[in-house]
Amino acid sequence: MYFESSGVPSGSGSTGDTAYLTSPSIDTSAISGMTFWYNCNGADIGSLSVEVQSPPGSGAWYTLLPVCSANLGDTWQKLSWSWSSGS
Repeated sequence: MYFESSGVPSGSGSTGDTAYLTSPSIDTSAISGMTFWYNCNGADIGSLSVEVQSPPGSGAWYTLLPVCSANLGDTWQKLSWSWSSGS
C-alpha cells in the first residue's frame, strides 16, 4: 500500500491537512509486530506517528510510536516494531 500526503502544489492535499490510515482492531497476541517503510521529505513535513485507540471504540487515541517530525531527506526508511519489546 502506498499512502501519499503531499501538500500543494506537488500533491493533491492542502497545507495543514491531516491524513489518516486506519485498520480494524489488531489482536497483538496473534502477531509479533509490524514493519513499514516511510519517507519524511520536505520543508513542511509536519509529523508522522503510529497511534492506538485504547480501549477500541473509546475515542481516546495515544501515540504508540513517534516516527518523524522533521525533514529526513529523500531516503526511504524501514521501521520494524515488536509488540512484546516495544521497540
